[in-house]
Amino acid sequence: MNQSLPAAAIRRFTMQNTMFAQRRAVLNWKIVFPQFFSQRFAQQVRQINNHYRREALRRRQFAISQLYPAAVRELQVGGAALPYELETSVNVTLNRACIVSLYTDEYQFTGGAHGLTVRTADNWNLRTGRRFALCDLFPRQRDCRQMILRQIITQIARDPSSYFEDYRALVMQNFDPERFYLTQNAVMVYFGLYEIAPYSSGMPVFAIPYEVDPALVICRERES
Repeated sequence: MNQSLPAAAIRRFTMQNTMFAQRRAVLNWKIVFPQFFSQRFAQQVRQINNHYRREALRRRQFAISQLYPAAVRELQVGGAALPYELETSVNVTLNRACIVSLYTDEYQFTGGAHGLTVRTADNWNLRTGRRFALCDLFPRQRDCRQMILRQIITQIARDPSSYFEDYRALVMQNFDPERFYLTQNAVMVYFGLYEIAPYSSGMPVFAIPYEVDPALVICRERES
């Protein structure tokens, strides 16, 4: 396998609408989702594409059946925080060999001082059609979870001013091994808004350097 080649071609598709009540826009929704194209991994990408289409339809249904009625109720009681918003964006961070790593940010605004963004990452081995785990990338570590937590806490300790005072306990409490994506140079581990830092600090992301090329670990099986 040529490890410098993309694992797949990737296109982004969009569904969107503005919904009205009493001739007033009360909800804007826009759902972007990826679709993969690959001759080498044709069967696997069909399954993955079906997953993303189902997720997109699920988010559309959520907007129509839950956010829209809530926005109409807000209009009826004279609420000023309209229109509501639901928007997703897809960011591909690594596409090489058999690996596609990406994350989806979903922004929701339903009133208040600001909206909220929730990030979901997917890390695919296209050879198997399955996601791989964070600790798969650190085969030399007997306890990769503790290694990663130590690195995160060390990075924060260099400049803790942007984090809550009890960041050590919060990192331990809120660390989720499914919240990661890959770049060319490092694994990026992230936390949700408000979990270890104020909203004004943004979404905390920490770079954990690779021990070895991730393609050598994830794509190590021979070509069939």
